[in-house]
Amino acid sequence: MPTFRVVDSSLLIEADHRRVLRALEKYLRSGPPAIAPPRVYEETVTEPRSIGFGASAARIEKLFKSGAVAIKPPDYTDSLVSTIVDRVRVCIADRAGKPEHAVERADLQIVALAIENARKGNQVEIMFRDSALKVCLERVLRGQGVSGVSIIDFRSLIRQLKHEPKG
Repeated sequence: MPTFRVVDSSLLIEADHRRVLRALEKYLRSGPPAIAPPRVYEETVTEPRSIGFGASAARIEKLFKSGAVAIKPPDYTDSLVSTIVDRVRVCIADRAGKPEHAVERADLQIVALAIENARKGNQVEIMFRDSALKVCLERVLRGQGVSGVSIIDFRSLIRQLKHEPKG
């Protein structure tokens, strides 16, 4: 059964900040295909470049250009994908005390990609650090009876990458 890794902008930004992007690229290339929604690219490359963070944007963009992370737009045609995305949006908004329209679009695209691939029978690993998203996603997936989606411990992964030999 194929597996996919769905990568969030928080992982890419933190890896750049901690100077472990090369180790992250090696890690991503050594396993199942890594995908990210278009909004992640915008948050890590397009927008930072436009406000003067060109060096960081260029380093992160290498992950996309090298094929370590592929950009894939989510498909919302499956009604369960849309239902889960809507429920996660409501949950995050409630937990954060903010209106639903203020929930990060990237978070919802990541959820959609994960559910879309899980519904196709794939195992999916999601890599992000938002604790509200984690709680909401776990709760909604359990409530909808969706399996095959696991959440990678973001902090442990960064620590692991920090201690890998450079090369």
